Amino acid sequence: MYSKSNTKGALGILESKSKDEILELFENTKVLIVFNDDVMDEIEFDYGRISKVISFACCENETTKSSDIVIPVKSWLEHEGSFVNAMGETQSFSAVIESDILSETDIIGKLK
Repeated sequence: MYSKSNTKGALGILESKSKDEILELFENTKVLIVFNDDVMDEIEFDYGRISKVISFACCENETTKSSDIVIPVKSWLEHEGSFVNAMGETQSFSAVIESDILSETDIIGKLK
C-alpha cells in the first residue's frame, strides 16, 4: 500500500529513489522546491545545509515553518483535478469551494 495518493501514479513516470538516494540528492541540493508536502517531517536531514527552501503549500506544516519562501496554493477543496489511488485507478474530483488563490500548476504555467 502506498502512503500517499499519486505515489503509484508518479512511480509510473518517475524513477523510484531509496531514502539513501534521496539523502544523497539533498546533500548536493542548493535549492529545494517542495509542492504541498511536509518533507521535513518525513525525512530526517539537516535542511540548514540547503541554501534556499521554497514551499508551495495550502497550510502550515514543519516544512513551511522552516522555508525561506512560502507560496500559498489552492487546497484540494479549491480546485478540480485527479489523483491515482493505491489501486492504480485515476479518480477525478471537483472544486467544492471557490477561490482566487492559484494552484501549483497555474503558478508553474505563469513562470514560463
